[in-house]
Amino acid sequence: MKKEFTINSQDVEVDLQEIWIKPYKDDQKYNGACVKSDEEIIGFFVFGGRILVFVNDNVFDVDDIKIANQLAGEYRTLTIIADSKTLLKKEYRAQTGYDMNYFFPTEEEDVDDLLWIAEVLNDAERRKVILQHRIDSSAV
Repeated sequence: MKKEFTINSQDVEVDLQEIWIKPYKDDQKYNGACVKSDEEIIGFFVFGGRILVFVNDNVFDVDDIKIANQLAGEYRTLTIIADSKTLLKKEYRAQTGYDMNYFFPTEEEDVDDLLWIAEVLNDAERRKVILQHRIDSSAV
């Protein structure tokens, strides 16, 4: 999926992999990843050697946002905050009964794309992997 953003007065075209599309193709290189959830599209991409996070058309450096995904009973809430402003607060039903594979354990983030985005962007080691394996977006 291609999406365009304006960053520092530059138009940038990003080739995004929708997370739910599996298996991942090793021969195809993406700038980032995204999740479509109801009316929102949430994701990240690499530009200028940095990880940028977006909610719809709002783009922020990963270091300038707070992202949380909290479990409360049967529901999870994904919250993304930038500049003390809530960009997204989305409540949804938590995944249950997902560990059905007897050979490889399944974790909740394997079936919950919004949880996966939050956990990846909050983990310094996983962010390093993103920078190593995603190609840098280029200005159009």
